[in-house]
Order: sequence, then C-alpha cells, then structure tokens
Amino acid sequence: MTTTLLDSFKLYYEYLPSDELVFAAIRRYRAEQRKKQKAEADAIVAWIAGSPATWKHFVAKLRRVKR
Repeated sequence: MTTTLLDSFKLYYEYLPSDELVFAAIRRYRAEQRKKQKAEADAIVAWIAGSPATWKHFVAKLRRVKR
C-alpha cells in the first residue's frame, strides 16, 4: 500500500492523544506568563498614576483645555 501526499500530510500534522498533555502544559505556561505580564503592567500603571508629577501634568493639561 502506498501513501499519498495527502496521507503523509495528515500523518505529519495529526495530533495524537498523547500530545494533549503537552498542549495542556503549554496552555498552563502561557496562562502563567500572561498573568505575570498583566501584574507587571498593573504595577507600572499604579506607579505612574500614583506619581505626583503625573497628576501635576494632568491638571496642567486640563487647565490649558479649559481656557
């Protein structure tokens, strides 16, 4: 029995049931990385928003717009 090009393509790209554990581990790792990145971004935003210089700049912009 000869394998066609389509058969070899399917065999090469087909997911096996044993691959599911690997995919689950990858999903967990990516979720952890996203959580870390989001926490870092939130910390930076909190630091910027808590800076008195930022608020001075913001109020100055509002005063300029108000005129």
